[in-house]
Amino acid sequence: MISTAAVGCGNDDASPPKPSGAASVASAAVSAAGKVQQGLESAASAMASASAAAESEMAKIRNGIDAKADVRAESPETGSDGLTTARLTVVNSTAERHDYTVQVNFKDKNGNVLDTVLLSVKDVGAGESKPATARSTHPLTGASVAEVANAVRH
Repeated sequence: MISTAAVGCGNDDASPPKPSGAASVASAAVSAAGKVQQGLESAASAMASASAAAESEMAKIRNGIDAKADVRAESPETGSDGLTTARLTVVNSTAERHDYTVQVNFKDKNGNVLDTVLLSVKDVGAGESKPATARSTHPLTGASVAEVANAVRH
């Protein structure tokens, strides 16, 4: 939060003093910072909603087994379209064929979630691995980690 205080000298006429050029710039900066703060709060709220929606979808899977350890994500890359992708490898170490539902969080270097996506990896054979790609839903700035937040084998 940025705050400012205006300090000035009194004058003899009854009209309020006009802000100096520096005070006008400071006032504009405070206004802009407030808008940025609102934007950040809005983005954080949107990410919380997206994460909650992903977790809700994961919870709907019946007879699913936690399979987070079966999925590995590589470092993300940004494509020419501005979207961020991460290559995944899903390894089915069971004796039966399964489908997987995977939640991937794209995070910045400070651990802040920038985007979260769900993807299905169908028909992974017994004892086999299968590649997949997680793709951001919008252009991201500063995504340095693709984290497997959840994975369910079903």
